[in-house]
Amino acid sequence: MLLSVSTNIIIGFNSIQAYASVNHLHMHLYYLNSVDPKTIFPFPIQNVNKADKLCQNLWFISKENWFIPAFSLQLCDFGQNISKFSKSINLLSDYFVRENIPHNFILVKSAPYQDQLGPVTIRAIIWPKRCASDVSSNDMGINFAMCELAGHFFLPKDEDFETITEEFLFKIANEANIDSNYLNQIKLDLVENFNQNSIF
Repeated sequence: MLLSVSTNIIIGFNSIQAYASVNHLHMHLYYLNSVDPKTIFPFPIQNVNKADKLCQNLWFISKENWFIPAFSLQLCDFGQNISKFSKSINLLSDYFVRENIPHNFILVKSAPYQDQLGPVTIRAIIWPKRCASDVSSNDMGINFAMCELAGHFFLPKDEDFETITEEFLFKIANEANIDSNYLNQIKLDLVENFNQNSIF
């Protein structure tokens, strides 16, 4: 991601039971041109500027600020140290794998949470989710996987583009949200993991 000068790049991953491909796990990487010439960030998640700091370097994006709550790290909090940043991403993702929590993950470029006028940094965002098998399907075939969570929706039929509403998207997102008590436990576990870790 650092090799690209573009802010239109996204790298993402869908875990098992979070809309991973049936026969293999893989990363996605693609560019998306902005439809708004006034912004350099085409993915709506890049423009989220409100997050709560849970502990050193670990941020939380609440349901009030995005479809589905998420945990986040940003490179600038590590003094641009790529090794510490990547080890922290590993610490975060290892927890979700170890606990068998379905999740979606992305890397995007954005302004820092604490300074929207600051230099562009890289954000890692990970969403814990309900098992995909527990989420009912919908008429438009929309699943909240990494692309959709970044704000890029794929609609197979032209007529869906004309009729889709924000209320419909929030309804689908609510079905994919995990229980609030479970989410609070994840928060506590991650804060404990990060506070005990010597990466920082």
